[in-house]
Amino acid sequence: MNNKKEQRIKAKQLRLDINKELYQAYSDNICKKLMELDEYVNANTVLAYCPISNEVDTSLILEDCIKNKVLALPRTIIAENKIIPSAVNNMSDLHEKAYSIMEPKENCSEVNLYDINLIVVPLVAFDKYGTRLGYGGGYYDRLLSKTQNCKKVGIAFSLQELNYIKSESHDIKLDVIITEKKVFNF
Repeated sequence: MNNKKEQRIKAKQLRLDINKELYQAYSDNICKKLMELDEYVNANTVLAYCPISNEVDTSLILEDCIKNKVLALPRTIIAENKIIPSAVNNMSDLHEKAYSIMEPKENCSEVNLYDINLIVVPLVAFDKYGTRLGYGGGYYDRLLSKTQNCKKVGIAFSLQELNYIKSESHDIKLDVIITEKKVFNF
């Protein structure tokens, strides 16, 4: 199964099939592992995400960042195919936008990419080489290509690991991928 479209379909379905109790236990385990990384502990500003479609539940990370760091979440500008990292002080700063994603409201201030120390990246699937398979819109690859000196950490369930994902020139590899079973460093 080398076709990215087929890989996406299969990985999304596997993720949706996770038992509800295991989903939360795995998510919490993954978040705790991320929060133990030196890069996270030392980060002042973290760009994270609000999950959809059984992505890893980031609640623990979001709560910790709101209390102890500057939390940025992606605000999507679909007409321009881009993400604007926006500061969030509490969860009431969010509203539902495209694709049923909770995003910062328009009055949330933009966070400069150079101020972000760590980016928590959602993904559909990954491989042992640090290649991330996203949803196919390229939003994160465009954003990640503009970042410097920040750690790019993907979080996923171990069942989302594929043997190989064909990397294209615009694909940005991740520095770390964390699952409930393992931390991969690249």
